[in-house]
Order: sequence, then C-alpha cells, then structure tokens
Amino acid sequence: DISQSPDTVSALLATERWLDEWVIGLQLCPWAAASRKSPHMRIVVVEEGDEAPETHEEMLCEEAAELQRRALQVDGFVTTLLVFTDDSFLGSPATDTSPASCGTFPALWRMGSEALQEREPGVDLLAFH
Repeated sequence: DISQSPDTVSALLATERWLDEWVIGLQLCPWAAASRKSPHMRIVVVEEGDEAPETHEEMLCEEAAELQRRALQVDGFVTTLLVFTDDSFLGSPATDTSPASCGTFPALWRMGSEALQEREPGVDLLAFH
C-alpha cells in the first residue's frame, strides 16, 4: 500500500522475515507455514501513537471479529499478527532481568486474552515478544 509510512513498511518486512526465518524456518509453530500466505495471514502494524492503551481492548476485539469473518471464507487456519512498533511495550532487558522486563506487553496480552474470551470465543491470542 502506497500510503504506508516507512516505519510501517519496515515493521512489515521485519515481521515477514522473522516469520520465514525463525517461526517457519525453525518449525516453531506447526501451523505457521500453512497460514503464511494471503488470505490466511494478515499482518497489522500498530505504529507508535496509533492506539492509546485504553483502546487496545477494542482494537483486539475488532481484529478478532475480522479474523472470524475471514475464517468463514478461507479453508484452513487464519492468522492475524498485530505488530506494535511503540517501544513502551518493551522493557530494558540490559538493566532489568525480572519477568517484568517486557514492559507493558504482558499486561496488554492478559487484557486482550480476557476480553477475547468474553467477546470473541473461539479466537486465541498468542503472545510473541
């Protein structure tokens, strides 16, 4: 898409490379290869400032609803990857080795999982950091 910012394009390319080289290449997920190509795979980049934390729950539920719509149209697995480019989700592993060093990412994942269980049954939220 021509309207995508350079940061969005960079995040998309890095995510695709990570999928191909790590997740699929090292066979970390048995469904990744089958889900890799469109219309099975959708990558959504959430750039810094795109979404305030209080709207993340709504965004996750909207994406889950879209995922379920796509599942009705496609034979096989469908996957949506949400890629957050905002560094506030990251911790500082060099200075903090505690489980909390992932910044706000674990809290976002927990909130999203709980919201999806209530609003979009049948959709699983898996966390990759």
